[in-house]
Amino acid sequence: MVVAARLNGLNGADVQPWHLKASFQILDESGNIIDRGTYDEFWAAPTRYKRTYASSKYSQTDYGTAKGVLRSGRYDQIPALISDIRREFVDPMLNQQAIAQQSFGPSLQDLDGERLNCLIITGLPMNPGRSWCLPVGTAVLRRTSSTGESLQVIHDRPVRFQGRFVAGDLRFIRAGKLALTAHLESVEALKPEAILEPSSDAVPLRRRINISAGVAVGLLEKHENPVYPADAHVSGTVSLMAVIGVGGHVEQLSVVSGPPILQAAAIEAVRKWTYRPFLLNNEPVEVMTQINVVFKR
Repeated sequence: MVVAARLNGLNGADVQPWHLKASFQILDESGNIIDRGTYDEFWAAPTRYKRTYASSKYSQTDYGTAKGVLRSGRYDQIPALISDIRREFVDPMLNQQAIAQQSFGPSLQDLDGERLNCLIITGLPMNPGRSWCLPVGTAVLRRTSSTGESLQVIHDRPVRFQGRFVAGDLRFIRAGKLALTAHLESVEALKPEAILEPSSDAVPLRRRINISAGVAVGLLEKHENPVYPADAHVSGTVSLMAVIGVGGHVEQLSVVSGPPILQAAAIEAVRKWTYRPFLLNNEPVEVMTQINVVFKR
């Protein structure tokens, strides 16, 4: 695991400034393309970067500065999977400190006829159900997965850069269905003339952390059951990605998965839910979490 962490991605003390650009496509449950966009990042240091996600529906740019992150553009409609694109290209592995705090169990698995050695977190995991799979005999990342989110990401066509490997193509598969594809357009050394200064409309980014669905349930104060659509004749679970503000109100919602005919009813109900504020160091912070709405006929 330590060797794989040193060889995959662009995160580490020895990494030199870089510029990465990728394109992506989002698919619905029927496999139809519903949006296209780009992820573009100029990285000079952990506190100095310019990171942009853009499509026909939204545009968001984050600027890393010594005083914190600034953001410009609209970002309330960005699907949760989009932020995972950066993780899988740039930072797909655990860092050295996290590796030292975890225990891993090996498991041999197959992917498209290729034998993989998968390392799965065991014991009391920091990332429940997370695993990293490498072809037997190599340390090049081939697949990551998260059983808690029913998500696996296939890393195809590895590209060598600065002595490391970056995926040339990514396939995001959620609940057995292809949900997103991403293609590495280019990765190169950062040019001296790259402009990383924040735009005039950039504002400080509110602090936000991720919490598990179980923790969110424990904070729920007001819960309203969804109204079952009159023309729906199916049961199922609609999974939503939610942002809950510092006041405990649901501020953003996007659909992760679930029967299309039930999605609107789930969103309508969850918008009315309220939570106790999540406290970090005795200060309320904005949180992102997954909410599962169950419909039973």
